[in-house]
Amino acid sequence: DAPVPAGDTAILKSLNRYGAVFLHRLCALKYADLDAHADTPEVKARRNEVAAFEARMTELSKTACYTMRQLAVNGADLMDIGIPAGPGVGATLQTLLNDVMEGTLPNEREALLAAAVK
Repeated sequence: DAPVPAGDTAILKSLNRYGAVFLHRLCALKYADLDAHADTPEVKARRNEVAAFEARMTELSKTACYTMRQLAVNGADLMDIGIPAGPGVGATLQTLLNDVMEGTLPNEREALLAAAVK
């Protein structure tokens, strides 16, 4: 009964956490649940929210960056610019990914490397 995430950042974070397959299954479950309710304006509004979420999530899953593997840099790139091998590399990648998902940093190699050295 929880509402679906709204906004690109929330959708990207859901994709990161659960994956597209799970989120498509969640939408199917939500549709089935809503179909079991009376056809009221509130139910129609919730169904429209799920449909909007599913459409945007599908688009973002194909075009946006929501996993570390999709980042334009990797751990080796960070070590090449002087970040010591170890947990700091993963933490830096996670920070970069969060910034990309939040839209505060483009998923471009030079921008990511510049942000990593700050």
